[in-house]
Amino acid sequence: MPAPLPIRSDRSPSALRRRARLERCGRVRARLLALANALEGLPREEAARLAGMTGQTLMAWTTPATPTA
Repeated sequence: MPAPLPIRSDRSPSALRRRARLERCGRVRARLLALANALEGLPREEAARLAGMTGQTLMAWTTPATPTA
């Protein structure tokens, strides 16, 4: 089972869903919905699937990039 998502918790799932409804860009909208799903406790794969993306895509958007030397 993958590790829990490292997501900021200063916004509630309902606040993220409100932002998603106002967002024009489909990719950003999907990202906000997936984050809201994950904050509500859904597994990463399910949270992503319900927002129309893969779990790998959600993980890439929520995991900080590691700097290269």
